[in-house]
Amino acid sequence: MNKFATYVLLFALIVSPVAVQAYEKENGLVIKDGWIRLMPAVATASAAYFTLHNKTDKEMKVVKITTDIAKKASLHDMVMEQDMMSMVAIKELVIPAGETVVFSPGGKHLMLMGLTKKLEKDKDVLVKFYLEKGEVIEVKFRSYKIAPPAS
Repeated sequence: MNKFATYVLLFALIVSPVAVQAYEKENGLVIKDGWIRLMPAVATASAAYFTLHNKTDKEMKVVKITTDIAKKASLHDMVMEQDMMSMVAIKELVIPAGETVVFSPGGKHLMLMGLTKKLEKDKDVLVKFYLEKGEVIEVKFRSYKIAPPAS
């Protein structure tokens, strides 16, 4: 294989996991770097991570998130309480105007409970974000054992 073809193939391998994970809504909401932690086949839950960026001058609210691989999807944060890490539900996800909210291991995350399908390495999973004004944004997250490189 010539050098050019090798570089093209290498670039495609590096970019492809990230390319399916970015979404920019016409209304200014950017969802990127979405991924789901790959768990053993017997696991009944997993977690998903992503970044939300509100490019508008008004706050935006995500009121619900669903996926076809889990019976329930809910947002949580990890907080320190009395020298112990604890997981607490995020009741309302507000993305302030012009701000970015990051969901990452050890912090905010999307819990996927009651897995209905086996997660497969490097496979895409459709995740739906429901916004306060009735909009639904569909984004593909990829499953990985460890966090992929950020875009």
